[in-house]
Amino acid sequence: MRLTRKLSWLSFLSLAISFLLAAQPVNAATTPYYGKDYAQPEKVLAQYPDTDITFDTPAFTSEGDAFTSQEEMISFLHQVDRSSDRVEMKIIGQSMEGRDIPALFFSTEKNKDAKSFKKKPTVWLDAQIHGNEPAAGESALVMAQKLTGDWGDALLRDINVIIVPRLNPDGSYAFTRQLANRLDGNRDHMKFDSPEVRAIHNLYNQYMPEVVIDAHEYGLGASEFADLGEEGALKYHDVLLLSGKNLNIPESIRTLSDDRFVETAHQALDEQGFSSDAYYTTSRNGEEIQIWEGGSDPRIGRNAFGLKPAISFLVETRGIGIGRENFQRRVAAQVATHTSLMETTAAHAAEVQKVVADARNGIVKKGKHASKDDTVVVQSKPTEVSGKTLTFMDIATAQPFDVPVRYFSSSNEQATLERVRPTAYILDPGQEEAVKRLQHAGVRVETLRKPTRVEVESYTVTSKKTAENSYEGYRLHTVQTEVAAKTKTFPAGSTIIYMDQVTANVAALAMEPESVDSYVTFGFLPAEEGDVLPVHRYLQSGKLK
Repeated sequence: MRLTRKLSWLSFLSLAISFLLAAQPVNAATTPYYGKDYAQPEKVLAQYPDTDITFDTPAFTSEGDAFTSQEEMISFLHQVDRSSDRVEMKIIGQSMEGRDIPALFFSTEKNKDAKSFKKKPTVWLDAQIHGNEPAAGESALVMAQKLTGDWGDALLRDINVIIVPRLNPDGSYAFTRQLANRLDGNRDHMKFDSPEVRAIHNLYNQYMPEVVIDAHEYGLGASEFADLGEEGALKYHDVLLLSGKNLNIPESIRTLSDDRFVETAHQALDEQGFSSDAYYTTSRNGEEIQIWEGGSDPRIGRNAFGLKPAISFLVETRGIGIGRENFQRRVAAQVATHTSLMETTAAHAAEVQKVVADARNGIVKKGKHASKDDTVVVQSKPTEVSGKTLTFMDIATAQPFDVPVRYFSSSNEQATLERVRPTAYILDPGQEEAVKRLQHAGVRVETLRKPTRVEVESYTVTSKKTAENSYEGYRLHTVQTEVAAKTKTFPAGSTIIYMDQVTANVAALAMEPESVDSYVTFGFLPAEEGDVLPVHRYLQSGKLK
């Protein structure tokens, strides 16, 4: 009897273990700070050799496969902090699981505060908001170390630098793209649901850097392009680079970003033996390959910072899912890109500071008076460019080859819905959910002190569609509205968002209901078909009381 029970228990245990093992991904290796789900053939690996640069940041000096741990990163940053009086380390917040988010401030100024930083343009470098993109985070550590040496001595005569090397410490530990709440931090720059994104914007809003570098990695697309060539194809380029593309980023900034910075970076990468192109995403329609140059959505870091406004860049290296393959080269390519962008800022410091200051002052000035010549681009779409090809890596031959594609350019984005910029938006009382998110974005809000009767434009919802599935925790609402003038008495306690402020374009895209990232879209402002929305457009000059 005992033997039978023992055998039955062993059989059950064996079955349970077999079930658990079968439930694990058979082609993936994942531990804290490490993951891999694709191995490149040796002949492809050989096309991406290590460079002759030696790095001694934690991922290169520690044993094992795991990338830099939280403890190793903090210890390394303390060493950097102690190595020079030009650097100061601060903890700017904690992740959802309680891990510290450190930042480093580099300047020749003794007091490394926001006021002292205004004397020079400031470059902001953040990394690893996606936890499974380790070369991005490691490159930030390399840059921090580099800034304490002779190169940093020369550079910091002309600029300041702020580095936030790991925005998503929980995802880095779990080696996942998402934050601990399983949402994407790089889609939270208008919602501000996560403490991580709130922390970095709180810091950014204090210093308002002129130049932003947002470091990432991208996947090789092995399964997506398995039908190309005899054995399939992989995405090819070492680096994908793109500036902010939202049309509400002032044109002067968008032009300087591409003409002065992006072209110089591509040239520097080519001279150092790295391949590069504009950042893109892909989709398939049968055999047709569609290439979408990185979009203009405000929710993405590159555009969110650009809208404040700033010269803003996304830097991506070819690395998601391949573990430590080509890791040294991936970090070297990131470092080469960051170095070029920082050196360009330093070489043209006065121009950078003036262009950004003029753009910010221009937004403030235009916000004082409504004009038909000054509009907010509420909706836009990319333009298809004919005759384009994209370079892939052929797995069978281990050689790059060009494939015809349909290419949709956000650099040539076209406005499809515009409205005259008001001098203020007025929110009915009770919209605290929207107000607090605006404040996280750095938008200044004021409160009406007494009842006031004024003429405004109000939105009436003419149609509303709610998505069946949730996106980043929300079922998105797509609305159409009619805007009509009316006279309305606003009670004391109504919220006023004046447009004569630097972050006015962020506020406008949050308030205009048809915007892809509006607070109506996410449900922070209530909207039902036939209703008048609780946000109104004020077009008169002067302040309300």
